[in-house]
Order: sequence, then structure tokens, then C-alpha cells
Amino acid sequence: MTDALAGPPPRRTTIVVQPNASLSVAQAIGFMISISAVSLGIAVWLAFQGFWPVLPFAGIELAALGLALWVSVRGNAYREVIRVDGDEVVIEFGMAGQGARSRLALPRAMVRVWSERQFAGEIRLLLVCGEQRFDIGRCLGPQDRRSLYRRLREVFRPGWQNSAAVPAAGAASLD
Repeated sequence: MTDALAGPPPRRTTIVVQPNASLSVAQAIGFMISISAVSLGIAVWLAFQGFWPVLPFAGIELAALGLALWVSVRGNAYREVIRVDGDEVVIEFGMAGQGARSRLALPRAMVRVWSERQFAGEIRLLLVCGEQRFDIGRCLGPQDRRSLYRRLREVFRPGWQNSAAVPAAGAASLD
């Protein structure tokens, strides 16, 4: 009788790439309320002084600020999930809480990690499978992108097994 556990451990890992979300929704709402109170307070005071054209411009400025905060907070929900499970690599792109916007399943033996030098020392990370190229880590800063590159190189090196390596900064490893 053969031992079912005698083989090498499964090659499995999950890497979640997400932006450094330093502004929460509650903080954005609090900031918007405080700025609106100050801005509208000054605009109303100036309107009572006879400078009524200030009111529409204050409204336009607050609308632009609200839009910018909404875009920022919405961008914080972006996720890239890279799952390596045996001979398959699954890449999912999308927003947290909304499910994957796109999902790709690739053969692990064909996937390679590639980096391209950009201007000012920036690197662009790619997962390459044949002629297909997939940008990874666009939401990360330069240091976090380099750490992710090292982690992906470790995961996709030949003979890789489920390792206990420390995950890349800006990416969580969920083994």
C-alpha cells in the first residue's frame, strides 16, 4: 500500500495586490463635511456682504472636491488576485465586494514573470503566457512593485513548492 501523503507538498499560494488605502470612507465623509462647513460658511457670510457670486463658485469647488474624494475612495477597492494552485494560475482583476471584473486561467508551466524598465527607474510588472501579457501591480508604488516582483519570481521559479517566505509588501500571501 502506498502512502498518499508521500509526494511533495502541493504548490499553492494566493497573492492579493491592493493599493495602500490610507483614506477610509468615514474619513473622507468627515473631511468633506468639515471642508463644506467652512467653505459654505465663508461663502454665505460673503453673500450677505454683497458678494453673492461667491456662492456658486463655492458650490462648484465642493462638487469637484466631492468627486475627487469619491474617485479616491473607489480606487482603494481595486484588487488583483493571483492564485497558483498546482498546474494552474488564476488571475482576477476587480473591485473588493463586487467580484472579479475579469478572470483568467493559465497553465502554470507557461507563465513567466517579466519586468520592463520605465522612465525614472520605474518598473512595469508583467505576467507573460505565450503572446499574452498581463500588467500586475499598477496600483503599487515603486518599492512595493519591486517587492511584488521578488515574490512572484520566487513563486514562479522552477521546482517551487509551498514556501514559508515572507509575502511582498503591498501584497498579502494567503496560503
